[in-house]
Amino acid sequence: MANIKVSIAENDLKTLKTNKYNLCLAFREKSIGFDVVCIGTDNYSSVNTFKVGNEYAVFFCRTLTDGEAVDVSSEVKTIELGQQITINKDSVFENPVEGKYADRLELVNNYGNIYPGFGRKVKYGTDESIRLAFVSPYVSVKGTFTMEPEHVVRVWFQQFAAAGTYFTDFIDKERMSGTSTFAEAVIDCSAGADTVWLTYADGKWQKNN
Repeated sequence: MANIKVSIAENDLKTLKTNKYNLCLAFREKSIGFDVVCIGTDNYSSVNTFKVGNEYAVFFCRTLTDGEAVDVSSEVKTIELGQQITINKDSVFENPVEGKYADRLELVNNYGNIYPGFGRKVKYGTDESIRLAFVSPYVSVKGTFTMEPEHVVRVWFQQFAAAGTYFTDFIDKERMSGTSTFAEAVIDCSAGADTVWLTYADGKWQKNN
């Protein structure tokens, strides 16, 4: 996974800061898309670097509300792509084992109705941690649930968008409402350079490599 560098022109930076826009980042799951603000920060500058690792974690929620923070109801358990993990009848994660698919995370649910999700390790500034990246909008009943993270990232500016917020078409709703003006860039980091450069200037994104 490539690192992501975001450069913001001076005039745009002033405008964004004055109007209290957060710099946001989200990751895509193949079958569902983007639905969690992984990073939403007002602590950004003219040059910002996100170092995205290949470490993942799984968790689950018992409830899920559009536009609100994801309410994690379990431990956040480290897992690697290609592994399978079981939630036992007591809602406890067992140790992960080799799964059927090298590019997916498999969750065997022996507990009951839950919303499964995964996190990714991201370093921004001095903070390197597993951050919430995706949660299924559909309840998983007992059985096997598969998640397929993609190396596709959305970067955008949004007023008051906090990390860990769950959304269903949140960005499109904001655009249609006319209450917020912002820009977004969707980039595929699955191949190519180790670092992807994005520049935001005059209200527009440009990919530099």
